[in-house]
Amino acid sequence: MPSKRPATVFRRGATWAMRRAVPKAFHEVEPRRIITRSLSATTQAAAEREAAIFWRSLVRDWSNALPGQGTTFFEEKAAAKRRAARQGLDWLPASQVARLPSPKLFHRLGLVQAVEGRYDPEEVRAYLGAISVPPLTPWTLFEGFCRHLDIHDATRRSPDQKRRLIANHRRAVAVFVESVGNVDLKHIAIEQLVGFHGALLDRLPDRSVNTANAQIFRMERVIVLGARMLGVPPPVSLRDYRFRAVEHRPRPAFSREWITQRLLAPGALAGLDSEARGVLLGMVNTGYRLSEGANLQVEDIRLDTKIPHLTICGHERSLKTRHSVRCIPLAGISLQAFRDCPTGFGRYRDKPSRSNRLNAFLTARGLRETPAHSVYSLRHAFEQRLIAAGVDRRLQTELMGHSDGRPAYARPLPLEMLVAPITAISLG
Repeated sequence: MPSKRPATVFRRGATWAMRRAVPKAFHEVEPRRIITRSLSATTQAAAEREAAIFWRSLVRDWSNALPGQGTTFFEEKAAAKRRAARQGLDWLPASQVARLPSPKLFHRLGLVQAVEGRYDPEEVRAYLGAISVPPLTPWTLFEGFCRHLDIHDATRRSPDQKRRLIANHRRAVAVFVESVGNVDLKHIAIEQLVGFHGALLDRLPDRSVNTANAQIFRMERVIVLGARMLGVPPPVSLRDYRFRAVEHRPRPAFSREWITQRLLAPGALAGLDSEARGVLLGMVNTGYRLSEGANLQVEDIRLDTKIPHLTICGHERSLKTRHSVRCIPLAGISLQAFRDCPTGFGRYRDKPSRSNRLNAFLTARGLRETPAHSVYSLRHAFEQRLIAAGVDRRLQTELMGHSDGRPAYARPLPLEMLVAPITAISLG
């Protein structure tokens, strides 16, 4: 942040002037290193106020000229809202202020006072809503996107989920800027978007259409939510630039024999620490997503009830869907895993690296049934055993945390209804 010390004012003959060094943060957009300006004020107090107003306008212009800098806009808007609130007013953009009934409009105009023929920009922004929206560059929109998350997603995601979400969207913006530049998207040409479309596919390994579409979706989200925070319509849409989806290949499921004879063989998982082994074995007869199992809290693990069970509820982190909230009875090797780790797996909570660690272990020990199998294949194996056992479709979707079209009041099903399916398919 630039220094907030006042600009130096001094007498120059019969008039006043100001002088101040340009902060290093703005050297790339301002060739001058010292700003000197004659002032119209006739007293030192008026000169200091005029110099401060002029300096704030310079800082705003410099900030908007920097690549991807929307900070000044958001700070000015926040300050304007606070100042308007002190007068008992709601902050409104200039377009809405202009449509106010005459008494309310004149009241706002009366709050803006001129000094030495100049109006204070802070008063104009606060009471008349005159805040200039910066150029809608990709990096400015990304800053708006991040601020949207801070306001609207503050409690939905864990710190690690938020970090990864921002990193993925930052990467999408970087790819976009590398192709078309950090240009104002209000003036972007169709040819530039077509070039981005082709460049994105060229840079991806094996021409992965799904990965390319994910990048486009993230950039579209940055544009929409960033523009919303800036209070303007999205300057461009990328919907028409998505690639035609290719057939999705689901992960294979571990066979029952592989699980019982290889994964559950004595000493097969001996190289894992107790918590990594517990979260893996807990998955065998529950089918939970790895992130769901690893992030269970102590109160979610109920071993002291008539029906030992887990409660998947997310707490301060986002679950995949609202249908993911559910209870799962414990049986077989999974029940034993939670008896060995009754407080959960604190070492792996909110740690995305757990998946890589477990998959690397399975590879090193030759415990993947095929190269395409992964830890997640245990969840698919759980679902396949439910199907093979003829478990009712509604019970399958409840245990898997999938949507089945039922209204919300029909879920969750009573725990007693879920015991028989789990008992029928449990291993170990």
